[in-house]
Amino acid sequence: VVRQRSPPAEILIVDDGSPERCSDTARSLLVGAAIAAPRKRQVQTLAKWWGWGAAELAYFHDEVLRTPNRGVAHARNVGIHRARGDWIVCLDGDDLISETYFLKAMERVAAVPRTNLVYANQQFFGESRWQWTVPPLRADSALVNGPLPLMTLWRRDLWFGTPHGFDEALPKGHEDWAFWLQLMRLPLVPFKIDEFLTQYRYKKNSKMRNREHNNPEIPRLLRSLFPDLYPVRKLLVDHHELLKPGRPPDERPGITEAVVMDISVSQHLHPARSAPHLWNGMVMEAKGDLRAAADSYRHSASLAPPYDWQGSYRLWRALTALGDAEAAEREEAALRHRWGEEQFRWYRTDADGAVLPSVHAAEQEAGT
Repeated sequence: VVRQRSPPAEILIVDDGSPERCSDTARSLLVGAAIAAPRKRQVQTLAKWWGWGAAELAYFHDEVLRTPNRGVAHARNVGIHRARGDWIVCLDGDDLISETYFLKAMERVAAVPRTNLVYANQQFFGESRWQWTVPPLRADSALVNGPLPLMTLWRRDLWFGTPHGFDEALPKGHEDWAFWLQLMRLPLVPFKIDEFLTQYRYKKNSKMRNREHNNPEIPRLLRSLFPDLYPVRKLLVDHHELLKPGRPPDERPGITEAVVMDISVSQHLHPARSAPHLWNGMVMEAKGDLRAAADSYRHSASLAPPYDWQGSYRLWRALTALGDAEAAEREEAALRHRWGEEQFRWYRTDADGAVLPSVHAAEQEAGT
């Protein structure tokens, strides 16, 4: 970063409550000769380019922040909220960027001021030499995989335009992907620099890699945050998989114990979000506690935005299984009103092909 030919106005380092107190090391590095001298030259360059005086130099300054240990999403949000510049780039400890990256990005912005997101190809190093030729940013590809390197540059007002920034409610993993999906709802003017200007250290046995392997439910939970982007049927299949109770030692549950703990923390820290209550309801339903599941689903439905049908749908299923016909009928009527009769018939078909019970259908059969 301190070698960038277009210098950053500020560098913010966030220590996510590390027991080693990495923030102390970071402060020492910032004032040490190896970083302080080139950084001072960068600031002098900025002052010359932009005519900065004492006020600007005091406004933009490098800083080390220490936060409680609440995960990478929280740490990034703290840093971005504290940032004073118009452009943001996030770097983890295993990320590098070429010295011309910011310069080439800002050349594009100067030529097309409406540009609000710039990215480049990525070279792996460490235990892999793979080259990621990042495809053009499109909503359909973003729904399948995380579409961009973390080191993408974007205007800070995009972060303010999302409801959650880097989503802290999501159990750990795929925070970047969730952020890019939130950006898909906004008017983007992206630009790709078709060069390998970002680098990522790949380790086969890393915390992230192990998490992705051991907790395949995380992408399913992520998709449930975007019922406006994913088809109903896709999410119903995800529900079906998440609700699997598992039979030790051979069959793993749909939501593993480590993620169950994350969901509990998420529900505690984000009680006004609908998704943690939905996930907790699935945990309870998988354990066979339908009454506790119905309570969580009811809470989720009461907090959900208008486009999110999942809490209401799962509540209908739970109430039907509990035999609470009157309450189930109310939820079913709401779903029929939301989707219409034909779509409701489609979504009554479960992932395994079985047709789900319906109060309305039962009444019709009784009348014939």
